[in-house]
Amino acid sequence: MYRSGALLGTHSRKTAQKLPKGDKNKQTGGIKAIIQATCLEGSLFPQSNEKTEGDTVMLITEELLRKGMAQGVGIKSIQARMLGLKYPLQKGWLKGLIGKEITEEKAKIFIELKDYVTKRQRKKAKKKEQRQTKIFKDRFLTIGSNYCSSKSSVGQITRIRTADRKFNRKEIIKIIKNMSYNDFLKTPYWKMISRYEKESAGMKCILCGSSDVLNVHHITYKNHGNEINYLEDLMTVCQKCHKIIHGIKG
Repeated sequence: MYRSGALLGTHSRKTAQKLPKGDKNKQTGGIKAIIQATCLEGSLFPQSNEKTEGDTVMLITEELLRKGMAQGVGIKSIQARMLGLKYPLQKGWLKGLIGKEITEEKAKIFIELKDYVTKRQRKKAKKKEQRQTKIFKDRFLTIGSNYCSSKSSVGQITRIRTADRKFNRKEIIKIIKNMSYNDFLKTPYWKMISRYEKESAGMKCILCGSSDVLNVHHITYKNHGNEINYLEDLMTVCQKCHKIIHGIKG
């Protein structure tokens, strides 16, 4: 008889089969050894539902499958092979899988494999990052570009924040910091942030309430180049108040 657990139903028996010792590289969490064992023996990824004596048996649930799915990818080919599925996944694969038995060890490995990335995938991700970084530079850091002029500042900032992981943020920050401050103020990137900040303040100086000649002031330059993620470092002020803040007379 099976009893339900947090992830799946189990009946307890001491585990006799041990996993191969993990690789010393802590970043892979022993996954390299698992892959190697798969290639050499195939015992960790049986094509049938056979189990060896001493294994703790579980039932596959939707919750288990969700835990093993990589964001934006779903189940990977190596995980599909582990579950005895053909890849690409065929229609109706989920219904046929729910309720089937799997050992506790294989369930743990299945979840770990969602973070496994092949050399080919890393190379592809690197190329995509470089391409997205170039697009960002051309659109937002090229003086004279009108990319943001007719677009909603709120929509643009939301999209850039969402895409933050797709381009090399460190490289973008480095480029901005190497620019002269006058050139930085002319970039579509700063114009977009400046417009967003002014609109958020209701197009008024937050110090005196004036709406004449508004400027966006950096409270701190600690996060210069990454203002889009630190909008709290900025404040909208009128030109008069801005001069007072900087101690400029007249």
